[in-house]
Amino acid sequence: MSFVFLKNVSSKLFTGFLYGIGISIALTIFIFSFEKGYSKLSNKKDFKYLDYDETVELEIVNHSVIKSNDQNIEIIGLLYNKSEASWSGVEVEIELFDKQNKFLYDCSDKIMNIVGPSKKENFKISCGSCDKAIPEYSSCRLKVINAYGRKRLN
Repeated sequence: MSFVFLKNVSSKLFTGFLYGIGISIALTIFIFSFEKGYSKLSNKKDFKYLDYDETVELEIVNHSVIKSNDQNIEIIGLLYNKSEASWSGVEVEIELFDKQNKFLYDCSDKIMNIVGPSKKENFKISCGSCDKAIPEYSSCRLKVINAYGRKRLN
């Protein structure tokens, strides 16, 4: 009777051992394939985040004042991204000058759209103050002063 008992116990231990090996192999294959698939997905989302400086090729191609009153100025224009990165939150400074080209006033606004590499984006910006009147001016200049960039890594 003890021999039959030992035979049953050893048979169950051997069967459990085989199940354990099978489950370990299956889990190893699953984990390996999951990590490999995850790394492929994460590579598609790898970006380098960039800081704005004067070397960034964001250019305001043209602009025109569409509305101006005592407290506000509105400008439409075209922004050209000559770089290989995408840019958003592009901050544009508006500087106003008199006929003698003397600086009078400045303010800034943001273009929130994402401007992709080698793309152009129309924009409309405005600035002003409720408590401070915009002075009489004869010309205005626009320049990009800040932006948030990211470039896809391959």
